[in-house]
Amino acid sequence: MRREGAGRERDAEPAAPPTRHGTAIARAGPAGVASGVAAAGVLLRGPAGVGKSDLAFRMIDAGRARLVADDRVVVTPGPGPDAPATLSAPAALAGRIELRGLGVVRLEAHEVAPAARLLLIVDLVPRDTVPRLPAPDPVELCGVAAPRLRLCAFDASTPAKILRALRLIETGAGGVEDGIGPARPPLSRCAS
Repeated sequence: MRREGAGRERDAEPAAPPTRHGTAIARAGPAGVASGVAAAGVLLRGPAGVGKSDLAFRMIDAGRARLVADDRVVVTPGPGPDAPATLSAPAALAGRIELRGLGVVRLEAHEVAPAARLLLIVDLVPRDTVPRLPAPDPVELCGVAAPRLRLCAFDASTPAKILRALRLIETGAGGVEDGIGPARPPLSRCAS
C-alpha cells in the first residue's frame, strides 16, 4: 500500500517484470502451436543502432520469424533447472517494432508470437569483429546456458545463419567445430 493525499490509501500496482535491452524473435512455422510449447526463440543483443530491429523485421517480412519483443524483452526463468528461459514482450510494447524511417509500427497478428523459448543468443557486432571460426561461447541467462553467436546484422546470410544455428541446437547436432557446442551446466537463477 502507498499513501496518496491526506489519509487515502490505494493498492500499489504490481511491479512490472524486469526487462533486458534487445529484440526477441521466434522461428516462424507450426512447431509448438498445437502442442502449446513456445516456439524456438532468439535474443538479439547489441547497442542502439546495430540493426536488431532491422534484422528481425527482414526475417519477419520473409516469413522466417515472428516478433516476440522489440527494444525491451522480458526474460522469465524456465520451469525447471535445465529448462530454457521464456522470452516475451512487456504489455505496452507487444506487437510493435521500431522501423527506422517508418517509426514504431504495429505488426499483423500472424507476424507476432506471444512468447518463445530462449535457445540462442546473437550478439550483433560490426562485420570485422565476427569470428571466422568461433569456439562455443555460451551465455548464462536465468540459470541456464544458451549458445551465443556473434554476427553482423546487415550481412545477407545472417538470417540463414540464425535459422541454421537453431536447427543445430534443436537436433543436438551442434559441435565444437561449428561454434554452437555443448552448453555449460546451469548457474544462478535470473537476476532482475
